Amino acid sequence: DDVAKRRIEQFLGTAARDYYDLGRALKDAREREVHRGGPYRTFEAYVRGEFGISDDTARRLVAIAEQFNP
Repeated sequence: DDVAKRRIEQFLGTAARDYYDLGRALKDAREREVHRGGPYRTFEAYVRGEFGISDDTARRLVAIAEQFNP
């Protein structure tokens, strides 16, 4: 029905913005090498250890951000 369709469309719009924003934040953190000086030897270990995000997922999110804002 129309209500369900509108809810799904609204979620998709919000989710897309959230994924983009998360990708930008991850990209910024990677470029600033925030993992250095802490217990993590690599950015990938930092993202997994601090946020539970796999390397593959982090790369995909960064790619989304780069697609719209290189």
